[in-house]
Amino acid sequence: MAPSQSSSPKASLDGSVPSRGIRAVLFGPPGSGKGTQSARIRQYYDVCHLTTGDLLREEVRRQTPLGERIRRKIDAGHLVEDSLVLKMVSQRLDDPACANGFLLDGFPRTLGQAEQLERLLEERGRPLDAAVEFNIDDKLLVRRICGRWLHLPSGRSYHEEFHPPKVRVPNPNRKIKSLYSTVTY
Repeated sequence: MAPSQSSSPKASLDGSVPSRGIRAVLFGPPGSGKGTQSARIRQYYDVCHLTTGDLLREEVRRQTPLGERIRRKIDAGHLVEDSLVLKMVSQRLDDPACANGFLLDGFPRTLGQAEQLERLLEERGRPLDAAVEFNIDDKLLVRRICGRWLHLPSGRSYHEEFHPPKVRVPNPNRKIKSLYSTVTY
C-alpha cells in the first residue's frame, strides 16, 4: 500500500483529531486482520503503512540496485537478509509521507530484526509507540486465507465468504494452486 501523501491528521468519526501520529508494529499471521485494521489506523493517524512484502515487490519492480539484490535472493529461493530488509525499511521511513508516523506490517519477524529496528528508531529519536499483536482462532484463519481472491488488474482483494465480488466470471483457462493440488475452474 502506498504511503499517505497528506501530512495533517484526519478527524475521526466523533470529530476529534489526534494530536500526533503513531509509530507502531503490527504482528500476526496472514489473514488475522492486520491489513484491514491498518487501513483504518493509517487514515485516523495519517501515517504511512509499510508492508514488507509490498516493499520488496516494489523494489524489484522498480529495478533499483537494491531491488536487483532482492530479486536474486528470491529467485534463488532464499530469504532476503535482515540487513537488506532493514535498509529498505529505513529508506521508506525517510519518505516525507512517514513524517507523522508509520505502521510496520511484516517487519520485524525475528528477534534480531526487532533489535535492529529498535536501534534504528533510537538513532532517529523516534521510538515505537506500540506493538499490536493480532490473535485469531486457527479454524477461522484457515477460512479467511483459503477464501481470498485478488483481482490482478485493479489490485482489489475479495473473499468468497466475507467480501465476495459483485460479479464472478469463471475463466476455464485459469489454474489455482491450493495447498494440496492445482485446481482448474
